[in-house]
Amino acid sequence: ARRGVWSLKDARDILNRLVGTLSDWTALDSFLIEYLAAPEERRTAVASSFAATLELVREGKLDLRQEQVFAPIYLRGRAQGIKAVEVVA
Repeated sequence: ARRGVWSLKDARDILNRLVGTLSDWTALDSFLIEYLAAPEERRTAVASSFAATLELVREGKLDLRQEQVFAPIYLRGRAQGIKAVEVVA
């Protein structure tokens, strides 16, 4: 059986639709569960979504937070014109 692969474009399209709805910190995994059709797609979905998330952070559309190594990754939409400066060590 052929395994489904999420492209960076697929993940970016989904995240772009969600950006406007993210006013509070929300775990990245919570969005993936909604879009995963099969458990075997999880790895490719996580990898593509994380890469797309980093692009959106760079473009100033999302904020990204992770409390510690291997902890969940949280996202929120960034209000236009606001620069992110939060650093958690």
